Amino acid sequence: MSNEQLELGDDVVLRRAWNDTLRKLSSQVSVVTFESYIKTIRPISFTDGVITLGVGSAFAREWIQKYQESIRKGLEEHFQPDFEIRYVIVSPDEK
Repeated sequence: MSNEQLELGDDVVLRRAWNDTLRKLSSQVSVVTFESYIKTIRPISFTDGVITLGVGSAFAREWIQKYQESIRKGLEEHFQPDFEIRYVIVSPDEK
């Protein structure tokens, strides 16, 4: 994906990339894991090479690290591979 495309709609590109990653992850983990932890993650932003994803708690942020490699692989199909992923805690209202 070119940088020009990202500049035209980073939020749209990120949402599409995340939805595609979710589809892939749903077949790689148990239903309980997917529904409880992965499906609840929300794409927040892509800025300066950093993808920010929102999670519901500190526990979820730590727990999801088990799947960091799978999440990265899914997102790499849409972004240059030198991006960083950050997880931030968001309130239910922000999701």
